[in-house]
Amino acid sequence: MSSTSVDTMPAARILGCTAESSAPTRPVRPAPACGRTPARRWCLAPFQPGGSSMSHAHPASPTATQARAESIGYLALTYVGKRLPLQVRQSGAGHFIGTADDNGPVSRESVEYFRSYEAAEQALSTGRWQQRLHP
Repeated sequence: MSSTSVDTMPAARILGCTAESSAPTRPVRPAPACGRTPARRWCLAPFQPGGSSMSHAHPASPTATQARAESIGYLALTYVGKRLPLQVRQSGAGHFIGTADDNGPVSRESVEYFRSYEAAEQALSTGRWQQRLHP
């Protein structure tokens, strides 16, 4: 199993929460080495330096459009507080646009999965991809 743990992420975790108008979600993290998904589901509250992480995104946080214009991960910044560059990443489902730091994957930013690295790279360079708004 990966040494990266959800517990190191600076976001509030609420077991089995049902956020307003959304179903419970799992935090952004690598899949377990055994290929199984954890049975528990978590909701993440946006990261807020020096404040409660139980409310909506910090007013100083950029919008998804601003983050995309700067080519940084909106979800990584909003939920983990890290300003990370967008890059093509790969998972078992295919290639996607996301972020990573020295410890490994941080966020999957694109809604789409792409069949090849080249297709994902072209989508990233042309802006023809859809930003995920929630982890």
